[in-house]
Amino acid sequence: MSRPADISIVTVNWKVADLVGELLGSIHANKEDLAVEVYVVDNASGDHIEEVVAKFRARSDVPVTLVRNGRNLGFAKANNQAIRRCSGRYVALLNPDTRLTRGALKRMKAWMDARPDVGVAGPKLLNPDGSLQESVRRFPRLLDQALILLKLQHLWPSAPPFMSYLAKDFDYGKEQDVDQLMGAALFVRRKVFEGIGLLDERFFIWFEEVDFCKRAREAGWGVVYVPSVQVIHHGGASFAQAMTFRKQRYFTASMAKYFRKHRGGWTLMILALPMLIGLLAASALSLWKSVRAKR
Repeated sequence: MSRPADISIVTVNWKVADLVGELLGSIHANKEDLAVEVYVVDNASGDHIEEVVAKFRARSDVPVTLVRNGRNLGFAKANNQAIRRCSGRYVALLNPDTRLTRGALKRMKAWMDARPDVGVAGPKLLNPDGSLQESVRRFPRLLDQALILLKLQHLWPSAPPFMSYLAKDFDYGKEQDVDQLMGAALFVRRKVFEGIGLLDERFFIWFEEVDFCKRAREAGWGVVYVPSVQVIHHGGASFAQAMTFRKQRYFTASMAKYFRKHRGGWTLMILALPMLIGLLAASALSLWKSVRAKR
């Protein structure tokens, strides 16, 4: 690249090489006149990611660096490996199952250029059929997270704690400051990383973007939802491959780390029983699915 990147794009692959290829294609189609660089971090997928990247390099002038890990290091640590090497003024953290829409990169860059007070911006996320995908939440509290661990959102989805945490009153047609943005597509000003540090690698998966948005806001940076920029998100393609109990275990561990970090260790005494019940329920569900699959 003859000049520093305007935007550095980072994505993490875990057994979804074909999806990474589609994301790379959307980057090439929508980079316009921007200087863009891409980092693909592979978490020991054992798939054909090298072939996907090689084919893309053969047909595109977008520089792509492939970082191969010998084991699955988790989402935060894998992203940080690339962030440390990025040269762009802005870093876009994109899940491999996202697709850029026409003009998304250029509009987001122009928007962030005009808003130097904003450190983290999130686009409007769309489902593959073009419908809205809710991507804004408020910061987690003990009550709403305890009820989620107990799976009560399935029995009483309109309960006030869920409605508040999931920001069901949020206007997705309006640009506005938010607590947290879904980590599927985050545009981060490089100065934010320089000021508050990278993603917290204690989070293997889940809650790393919640923690990052919270740290950014506490440091005085704006965290803003930007509906004028759209990104398509298929949703959970990589992690859908994990067993139900494993997902619950990761979720529970990350939640515990988040509350210990931001609210103190005493909070774990309150969450201990809901966490145990959630893990037991997930274990029973995994066992039931395994037995059913063998029939």
